Amino acid sequence: MKLALILSDYSVNQLKYISAGGILLELFNRDLDCEIFIVMKKSVTPPFYYQWGKNIQKKLLTLLARFEELSFSRLTEEKTVTPEKIFASFNKYIGEEKINHSYDTISKYIEDYPQRIITTTDLQSQNFLQKINSLELDIGIARGGGILRKKFIDAFKLGILNLHGSGPLPYYRGSGAVEFALIDGKKIHMNIHYIDPGIDTGSILSQKQLLLNGKETLSDIYAKIYADGMQTIVDTIEAIIFKNLTGQLQKLKNGRQHFLPHPLFEKLALTHLNNKMN
Repeated sequence: MKLALILSDYSVNQLKYISAGGILLELFNRDLDCEIFIVMKKSVTPPFYYQWGKNIQKKLLTLLARFEELSFSRLTEEKTVTPEKIFASFNKYIGEEKINHSYDTISKYIEDYPQRIITTTDLQSQNFLQKINSLELDIGIARGGGILRKKFIDAFKLGILNLHGSGPLPYYRGSGAVEFALIDGKKIHMNIHYIDPGIDTGSILSQKQLLLNGKETLSDIYAKIYADGMQTIVDTIEAIIFKNLTGQLQKLKNGRQHFLPHPLFEKLALTHLNNKMN
């Protein structure tokens, strides 16, 4: 079995890079008979961070469709979730020692196996796709790389796995799916699915409920998705290898795509969680 971790160079020192190291550790600990490659997408320009105020029309359409009483005077509220806060929660949740071990594991792997590291600035370039196709990879694990296109996805015999933390798929797709699931009173799940050209629309492989006590911040919830998701991803890979696990098609008409929520709804999501658990 040939696996590939898909990363972006701007994810170095960030959670997706560390979680990729945790996945690598978990694969090593289970002694799975896998040859592991790393596909690194190098950025030509600084990465674009999705912020409130960008692409505002789509966001407002989503918000207004669900909350017609939205006050435009509150669009400047500060976000309660930031990468720094998520990382602090992640550190608290799994500990600095494991974070360092995960980081060191993937960094050393990149140094020790340069022949298994494939870098590119363009996942769609002909030369890169020829290289990927020649490797005959079975499974990809997306921990970066941005939106993946069909030609790249099709280079993997079985497909590329994605961890989507949200309410249960197919009901909560896209960004903000955690917040809107909490507002709707739904349980948060770690959804592992194959990637297709849509947004979180690929076949579902596994769904595991995230255990919460109602006292978490949103940053805590996102950190738990990253931390617990490492093992869930490897559990799914193991089931594919040994149990011939196949994906279940989503009934897309049953769900909807969400967009990054305004801070007003981040706070509303926590209020709903705390009220439900207490």
